[in-house]
Amino acid sequence: MSVPAIGWILAALAWAGPRTAYVAIDDDGDGIPTAEEDLDGDGDPSDDDTDGDGVPNDLDPDDDGDGIDTAVEGTGDSDHDGTPDYLDTDSDGDGILDQLEGAADADGDGMPNFEDPDDDGDGIPTLLELREDSDHDGLENAYDPDDDGDELPTLVEGTDDPDGDKVSNYLDPDDDDDGLADADESTRDPDGDGLPDYLDTDSDDDGSLDGKEGPRDLDFDGTPNFEDPDDDGDGISSADEPGDFDEDRYPDRYDVDDDNDGVPTKIEHADSQEFGDDVDGDGNPNWQDVDADGDGIHDADEGIVDADGDGIPNYLDPGRGYSLYYSGSGLTSGCDAAPWAGGSWMALTIVMLARRRR
Repeated sequence: MSVPAIGWILAALAWAGPRTAYVAIDDDGDGIPTAEEDLDGDGDPSDDDTDGDGVPNDLDPDDDGDGIDTAVEGTGDSDHDGTPDYLDTDSDGDGILDQLEGAADADGDGMPNFEDPDDDGDGIPTLLELREDSDHDGLENAYDPDDDGDELPTLVEGTDDPDGDKVSNYLDPDDDDDGLADADESTRDPDGDGLPDYLDTDSDDDGSLDGKEGPRDLDFDGTPNFEDPDDDGDGISSADEPGDFDEDRYPDRYDVDDDNDGVPTKIEHADSQEFGDDVDGDGNPNWQDVDADGDGIHDADEGIVDADGDGIPNYLDPGRGYSLYYSGSGLTSGCDAAPWAGGSWMALTIVMLARRRR
């Protein structure tokens, strides 16, 4: 018969009086010597019953009645309060009774919850997460690795409060108060400034606050505006397009045709790599110049074709012999020379003079 079995048999017997001698070194086989379970040291373990359940500690497999066996709790003192765990109903001093925490290991750190001051391993003491479910996910903060449900681990966010709203990051769904949820910003750092997006009010460092740019993707390049240094995808950094050149109430940073000349800014900027960004030298870049080549003809009228085949689009070609002449069906443009070019102009002159003499 095992020692614990003997202990229970003895516990079932009516006490004839104080026991002045121990039945065994460990009567209940809980790993705690009977002598240590005689808490008052009077040599009689029968009068020591911590949980008041009528079973003296030396015969009680759960001395403090917290639902966790004494053999599991042991003689350690997790919260350093002077009471060993097997006699402490809140062994880790986190404000949650051992009976509620149990012997499970929520964060897998090798320490059972009843001994772990941070049950979910999120860096926030369980004591500070009591009875709260900030993100209403049905999981109390004490056991929730993401207390505010912003898809950023509480362990990552911590207790700082950079936006000064008196709400710690781990409980704040918008840590930098830029109007964008942390869940949308995440820990990316597109501008490489060392600040993750969820803490950076200008994530792409383009001079425009994230809240103003928003999460939409204007140029459909797969990068939201607040992370896109070129919001409209025209090849010009949004930081270099602060105004509204054509005054169409659509900022250049979002405008696909900054000067409203009919030639997309993306094309004008791309052409500038080959032909220069200010063809007519008037101080305005081609994408902010309605007559980029300074030939007196609006870019919208010239277009991006190359009428003379010299490799330069009409709107950038000031010396292509552009002319307007009557073709019999209206004004025609885009020719290197009019129909009377060469010797034929003399015949036309003779005809006109003859008509005047009449």
